[in-house]
Amino acid sequence: VLTREQLETRPAATFADAVQMMPGFQILFTDASGLAPASIARGFFGGGEAEYVKVLLDGVPLGDAESGLVDWRRVPAFAINRVEAVRGPASALYGDTALGGVIQLFTASPTRRAGRLTGGGGSFGSASAGTEFGQPIGSVTLQALGSFNHTDGARAHSRLQEGFGSVSLQHAGHSGQWTARGVFNYSDRDEPGALTGLQVAAD
Repeated sequence: VLTREQLETRPAATFADAVQMMPGFQILFTDASGLAPASIARGFFGGGEAEYVKVLLDGVPLGDAESGLVDWRRVPAFAINRVEAVRGPASALYGDTALGGVIQLFTASPTRRAGRLTGGGGSFGSASAGTEFGQPIGSVTLQALGSFNHTDGARAHSRLQEGFGSVSLQHAGHSGQWTARGVFNYSDRDEPGALTGLQVAAD
């Protein structure tokens, strides 16, 4: 289990960064190739073709219905209230994409109107910003998330811009619960290509 307090003391920008810190789970970051991160759990590795870790956000599966693939950058770390993980096969309970484990993300359900803004910056022209808003409307809770990241990269032609947005409506009552969610992803990256012989020698 990763709590909100633990996440706030660690350098995690996305859900992928948070999972990387959990024992038994490894995230393979492939930013240079332009591909999304992929998970390795207890030897199960789909190589970007399949996912062997079931991921749930407030009880709703995040993976593709056919392959189970998850965009591990989708949820910004500031929006996560708690992470719970089960290591090892759990297909009997969660289906065939849970061969390597199960990870559940929980967001905080606001009891009144609440909002938050975050921002950061670093070397290589890196900057990030995020916003979170929640509003109860009768028996329904409205939640909106947004994040944007930019970096010029550590080498020529490695600029990256990516954004994420999500709006959800959640209802929980004695007779049952439902969630409706809309998600927007944006990514714009340059392709630096292979290192030249001079760059390899200089490095």
